[in-house]
Amino acid sequence: MESKLKGRVLVILLVFLVCVFGIVGFPRNLIQLKDNLRSRIRLGLDLKGGTHLILQVQVEDAVNAVTDQALERLRDELRAKNIPYADIQKTDSTHIVIKGLPQEKSSDMQALVAEQFSDWDLARLPGDPTGRALTMKVSSAANIRNQALLQSMSTIRNRIDQLSVVEPEIAEYGQSDFELVVQLPGVDDPTRVKDIIQSTALLELKIVQDNPYPSQEAALAAHGGVLPPDAELLPGPRTSSGQSWYLVNKIPAITGRDLTGAEPSKDINGRPSVNFTLNRDGAARFSRVTGQNIGRLLAIVLDRRVVDAPEIHGQISDRGDLRRSLYA
Repeated sequence: MESKLKGRVLVILLVFLVCVFGIVGFPRNLIQLKDNLRSRIRLGLDLKGGTHLILQVQVEDAVNAVTDQALERLRDELRAKNIPYADIQKTDSTHIVIKGLPQEKSSDMQALVAEQFSDWDLARLPGDPTGRALTMKVSSAANIRNQALLQSMSTIRNRIDQLSVVEPEIAEYGQSDFELVVQLPGVDDPTRVKDIIQSTALLELKIVQDNPYPSQEAALAAHGGVLPPDAELLPGPRTSSGQSWYLVNKIPAITGRDLTGAEPSKDINGRPSVNFTLNRDGAARFSRVTGQNIGRLLAIVLDRRVVDAPEIHGQISDRGDLRRSLYA
């Protein structure tokens, strides 16, 4: 009995020593011992303190943005295919209504939606033989919302890296409210955390309607004090004479949501460039927009600010090199 007890004690002691040396290692001095303890023992929020946040992700903004793009694409395609209509507008985040569609163009409209708007359902408007309703499929809207949630998690995780937090927790919170829980052990400045997390990071590529202006006042004066309804004024890079301003299309050609991959590269002259790939809808839209606007400027907009506006030198389809096609 005593031999068995001694054996158990030795096993327990051995396990204990392995755990201790796994934590502290084999330090040569007291300073190294403290460093090992500090780097290898992780205190959670309950022991170390820190910041605990519950964030609501505005997923409907993503759905609205996709519908805005679909509305703009639909206008372009109806015009290109000579399908007349009296009015077209978005009624809510997942519905577009077309009125005044000739009966003889009904089959053309159905073919267009089937070919280029596979995420939407087309139906007749009750009581209006010339009206059609375009409704985003439930599965497509749900996918957009889920992608917005996952993208938010990824963005927040990248931004948290700025705080050098050890083992932060970023996860979904609840079941279906599109909320995230963020726990940052050791971070006791929630205001700074909110500022970093809540700052936007939306990438958009938009056609520039006019040459850059030296001021907002100059842009307004060039248009009689009223901007075109389909345009907006955004700040651009600072120049030697001050802040520049760009009048760009409200609806972007593509956004960061259309990208399926991007990687840094170099062109044949060794200059920095970006190789990127687009999803199917983004590729079709970008190909059409760049093909129709060769010679015009394309604003690269990040966080509602134009960071660059190169000239379009060629049509860009599903895979492109920004410098070769835009800066050449």
